[in-house]
Amino acid sequence: MKRKLLAALIFSFTATGALAGKCPPPCPCPCPFTGFYGTADFGVIYPSIKNTTTTELSVPSVIDTVFSNTSRFTDSAVTGGIALGYANMLTQGILGGIEGRANLENVETSSSLTNTETTTSLTATTTTSIKLKNDFALLLKLGVIVNPKVLFYGLIGPDWGNFSVTSSSNYFQNTNESTTVNASTQNGISRYKTGLLLGFGMEALLTQAISLGLEYNHVWYNNLGYPTSSSPASVVSEGSPLPGVLTLNNNTNAQTNTVTLRVNYYLG
Repeated sequence: MKRKLLAALIFSFTATGALAGKCPPPCPCPCPFTGFYGTADFGVIYPSIKNTTTTELSVPSVIDTVFSNTSRFTDSAVTGGIALGYANMLTQGILGGIEGRANLENVETSSSLTNTETTTSLTATTTTSIKLKNDFALLLKLGVIVNPKVLFYGLIGPDWGNFSVTSSSNYFQNTNESTTVNASTQNGISRYKTGLLLGFGMEALLTQAISLGLEYNHVWYNNLGYPTSSSPASVVSEGSPLPGVLTLNNNTNAQTNTVTLRVNYYLG
């Protein structure tokens, strides 16, 4: 009895050791899409930016005028970048990994809107320019190997976009026969804004170490945190200067959609 039990333990240990070095099906050894890898990508980014600019000209007992404009930007631009990552098998046909990436893009949009108050002929022109220069991301990756040469995967993680927003407003013309206005103010911000990236893609092996992939991702940046600015306004009523203030505020929400072609090299 003891000999049979000892033989069973030896067989169990030997079988476990033999299986430990093998990849789960459907992967051949070495397992594809695993280990350290580097990526180069090239594609198109489609921003979706909504900007609301609110200006207020205030002169006590004389003027209190508020203009609000909303602009939407949907221009496209070229993007490209690099990534480094590591992936390993979690269970049969399922892999998990982590990836860091950096991308360069040249997203630049602008708008210029003019408002006129009909009762006083007070006119305001507001100009806004928005840029997205680059972004960085740190992502978790979960993939399914549908056959030894094809991988489908999803991505989630934080993305940091480098945004630059500038805005200016000018008020001018006569508010009535005895009052004139000449006022301007501007503000701006340049900062990295944290967003949430969700994406999915597929890869196909061309060789044991090189794959070609197609990926889509969407990033929500939400409000960019734009500051409010105020400047003195030159207001003259019946020949006398009056203390006036022109205030400018922007509420900018940004999202991006990106489609890229990716070349991956696996180090194993």
